[in-house]
Amino acid sequence: MRRFYFHLCGPNGFNRDEEGVEFETLEHAYLDLWKAAVEMSVDALRQHRDATRDRFELWDEQGKFLLELPFSEVMKAGVLGAPSPMKDLRDRLNAGVTRAGELKTHLTIGFQEARQSLETAKATLKGPGR
Repeated sequence: MRRFYFHLCGPNGFNRDEEGVEFETLEHAYLDLWKAAVEMSVDALRQHRDATRDRFELWDEQGKFLLELPFSEVMKAGVLGAPSPMKDLRDRLNAGVTRAGELKTHLTIGFQEARQSLETAKATLKGPGR
């Protein structure tokens, strides 16, 4: 399990998450971050407060910045029917798997060509009758 920190940033300053939350993966942390942003955006709307300039920053336990989630994106998704974070994540993962397959094919072809070139070079260096 890894610990992630959800720091809240906005026009009123920076609110550091001192405790953090443990998740198995970055994807799980992102989904929880999205849920928290939705809940806070709804609360802001109920209070007649503009949350579109607020955002979460996701950091890991080593103090490394991982990603930013603007509340405006969360609010647009709810209003405009944009893809859910889970669908977006699934689409990105599928694209990564597809790209990995393409890279594997290119590497396999590259290795075959390199082997052929090596065999040709060996034969040339060996010369006729050696």
